[in-house]
Amino acid sequence: MAKISELFEQHLPSQSPKPYSFWGYALPLIEKLQQDGVSFFFKSDGERVSDVYTIVIEGPPLKGDFFRCETDELESGIEKVLSEYATDYWS
Repeated sequence: MAKISELFEQHLPSQSPKPYSFWGYALPLIEKLQQDGVSFFFKSDGERVSDVYTIVIEGPPLKGDFFRCETDELESGIEKVLSEYATDYWS
């Protein structure tokens, strides 16, 4: 799995993250998903005691395919689905 900063550098090389933090890297990548015509969402489930975050990438361009992660670590889950999507659709 690629780190969020590596994904940013590979797929948005002409941009600089602002600020240099997880979200500074992640938000432009999420916006790139939007440009691809797919949806990105996450939810926090207060009824669960584990895997409280669900992160999903889906949409018509994926032709029924989707990327999903359930985790207790929001940032690592986002990295996971972005990395999987990048491998299949940005490479």
